[in-house]
Amino acid sequence: MKTMRLLPVTWKWPGAILSILGLALGFAAELGEFSFSWLKFIVREKNSFLDTAEEDFTNEVALTLTIVGLLILAFTRERDEDERVRLIRLEAFQWSILVNFIIVLIGNWVLYGGSFFWLMTFNLFTPLVVFLLRFYYVLYIRESGAGKLNSIL
Repeated sequence: MKTMRLLPVTWKWPGAILSILGLALGFAAELGEFSFSWLKFIVREKNSFLDTAEEDFTNEVALTLTIVGLLILAFTRERDEDERVRLIRLEAFQWSILVNFIIVLIGNWVLYGGSFFWLMTFNLFTPLVVFLLRFYYVLYIRESGAGKLNSIL
């Protein structure tokens, strides 16, 4: 069976740093109204009814940093990547898709307007975040359980 190529282990730290920087920038841009002046561009000659002529691309940079960082974290191999780790990785991806669509279905019936938009915005990250949480949780449980088993034997 042909296996999926994963990034080297050394890519974990850059992925984590990109994710944290992207999330921090995104929260600062949305909640603190932070923006970089060099990311503001004039996209139209004049303002239209709902859109301004100037666009700030700080949110786009934050989203890109976060998604790229989370993708790097999700697709970086473990030090001891074996068939068991691959199975855990697959099950974690299945969990993430299931949780993602449960959130969408609940939000579809409970949230409206701007709240639903915010849910869908955060739901961009849900599959990757749930995958990473589930994957590393199961790995942690596996390692701590194996440590206890080895101490007993």
